[in-house]
Amino acid sequence: MTVAVRWSQPAMGRLIIAYQLDNGDQRLFTPLDGPLVTADCLLLDHRGSHPVLTIDLLHVRTLARVLLAATPHLAAAPLTGALVSTTYGGARIDQPISIPAPAGVAVLATIHNLDGELVLRAEWDAVRGSLQDVCQAYGYDRVTWLDPGTPLR
Repeated sequence: MTVAVRWSQPAMGRLIIAYQLDNGDQRLFTPLDGPLVTADCLLLDHRGSHPVLTIDLLHVRTLARVLLAATPHLAAAPLTGALVSTTYGGARIDQPISIPAPAGVAVLATIHNLDGELVLRAEWDAVRGSLQDVCQAYGYDRVTWLDPGTPLR
C-alpha cells in the first residue's frame, strides 16, 4: 500500500511519520533521517517532489498505528494538495489537503490497524507547537527528544 502526498506545488511540505508497533515500540521518521528511510514494514521516500510512504502489507500485523504529519517548506505557506492512498488491489482513496499556514506541524491523517485491516482517517489538524507537542497529543509519548523538534536517533 502506498500513501503519497501530492502538493499543489512541488516540495511544499515535508512528510513526518510517527508509528507504533504491536509490541508498543514507537518510532519517528523525519526528513532529517535522509531521502529514503526504511524500518519495520514502512518505507518513506522523499527523493521526488512528492513524498511517498509505502507500507509492506506482508508484515502489516506488526504495525499498530501510523501518524502522517507535515511541516511547510516555507514557514508562512499554507499546505494544499491531496493525500493519495493506493491499495494493493489498485483501489485509490483521495483526500484533499487544505490547511492554512500551520503554526507548527499539520497532522494530515492517521492509520490504525484493526485485526489486519488498515483504517485511514483524515485529520487536517494544524497543531500549534512543536513536533514533540504533536506526537504527545496523538499518544506517541515513548519517543525520546533532544529538543522539541528533534527526536533522539
